[in-house]
Amino acid sequence: MKTAKAIDVILMVATIQTVYGHLHVRLEGTLSMLPDGSSSSHILASHTNAITNVDIPCASDVRCRCKASASGGVVADCSDSNISVIPDFSSNVTDILLQRNNIKYLKIEGDQVASSILYLDISENKLEKIIGDPFQPMEALKHLDLSHNFLQYTSSVFSNNVFHGLKSLTYLNLKCNNHNDRVRSDNLTYPVSIGNITTLKTCLLDGVDQTGFTGDFKNLTKLESLDLEGHTGVCVLPI
Repeated sequence: MKTAKAIDVILMVATIQTVYGHLHVRLEGTLSMLPDGSSSSHILASHTNAITNVDIPCASDVRCRCKASASGGVVADCSDSNISVIPDFSSNVTDILLQRNNIKYLKIEGDQVASSILYLDISENKLEKIIGDPFQPMEALKHLDLSHNFLQYTSSVFSNNVFHGLKSLTYLNLKCNNHNDRVRSDNLTYPVSIGNITTLKTCLLDGVDQTGFTGDFKNLTKLESLDLEGHTGVCVLPI
């Protein structure tokens, strides 16, 4: 009498994908079909359900939502979360969204943000001071939005080297940061540290400096768009 031979049918293919802060694991398994109609299933990777969801936090603040980015990294969406301190982010985060929060001090230290960060938006907060060298490790950053804050264009807020770590930045938005100085525009001057961003293509600023751009900006040879208009920000330049 011949022994019945089982027919193995592949039911699942192993896939791993990080989406919206969860690690989705689809396990590979086989179903052995016997001639008498009985069956026995085998999960190769684990003796659990076929699909397992595991929380993968991307930030130290649990109010941040994590999702896949178009670049293959992770977007940490912390917008509209009543956050007052910039959280720590995991090394796979490429995009950080912190707009519409209550952050007052721009302070980023050590490996708080990975050097591979590409996109950083801290617009519409309460920023009034930049502490230390927050951008020094962000050599890959391409997009920086600090608009709609209270970062006045003074040397006490923007040091001469505050942007010196930005080696890849192409977009900078510093609009709507001088609301209280419409009648005191003589106190303001364009941050000279912008002149260190030689990769810059698009720059959006409040129109406040009566003397205009000086030789500090001569290295911006790749600049294609400069926005100083009042419709999108503050402009007190004489006509």
